[in-house]
Amino acid sequence: MKQVAVLGGGAWSTAIAKVIADNVSSSNEFCGRIVMYVYDETHNDRNLVDYINKDHINPVYLPSITIPNNVIANSNIAEVVSDADIIVVAYPSRYVQWLIRQINGHVKENAYFVSFCKTDYLRMVITQDDVGVELCGGIKHVVAIAAGVCGGLKLGDNTKSAVLRIGFWEMSELMKELFPDRGTDWLTIEQSCGMAELFICMSHRTDEVPDIGSDLDLINITVGHKLSRSGSSFSLQQFTKNSKRTYTDGVEYAKLIYKILTTRHRTAHFPLFTGVHRICQNELKPQELLSCLSSHPIHS
Repeated sequence: MKQVAVLGGGAWSTAIAKVIADNVSSSNEFCGRIVMYVYDETHNDRNLVDYINKDHINPVYLPSITIPNNVIANSNIAEVVSDADIIVVAYPSRYVQWLIRQINGHVKENAYFVSFCKTDYLRMVITQDDVGVELCGGIKHVVAIAAGVCGGLKLGDNTKSAVLRIGFWEMSELMKELFPDRGTDWLTIEQSCGMAELFICMSHRTDEVPDIGSDLDLINITVGHKLSRSGSSFSLQQFTKNSKRTYTDGVEYAKLIYKILTTRHRTAHFPLFTGVHRICQNELKPQELLSCLSSHPIHS
């Protein structure tokens, strides 16, 4: 079985180690524990390695989470990498050169490296709005279907942008509806988890099924395209079967949101979410979506 090692003892590497440890614990391909290199430092006269191994917390860099028992911290970097088949580098980029010098000569010849260091293409944004981030990650796919419907009907970019604006508004309203006491932040929608990822809705203009590994928004835009052009003859089940995909998330999220709104008698306040669900269930013609939005609460 493959041994995974994580290099780094900061917040980023600790979070990654937790996720990896949770995954390997239920896998037959990897060793049930992972090793984690932590620089030799102390906190309140105790070694940081001691905190991680005995108390299962990282009190200096990520005190808010519990580290799984199968994460074993070690300050001897040679011991950490010597038996590792996969080495995850989650170290501050300015120290990577030093890190490479420390492990030189101790790494197995066929070991793989996975870099989680900051690059020119990755920037982490810290937010306290964890609920908003998780909601945006799901409900934006419903908005993507609506954008796909507009694209399939060839309604033009101005109409599509207006529909996206309504979608952003309903995302914000739903976040406040579901978690009124959490203080979800409109700025969250403007981050990559929400508005930024939906910008691709403006440029995607094809019914061709995206490649495996493509952004899920592209999948849901394609669903919207096909719904608008095929109407009741379009089968979501057949689409999933033919494209070998089971992750048309927008359809499932629309169904779940509609159920919540119906229970709360709030469907009239969310015409876009309601309309997308009804289109997916062949209860509403795609051409009727705009009429559903013409008297939208956002205009009042």
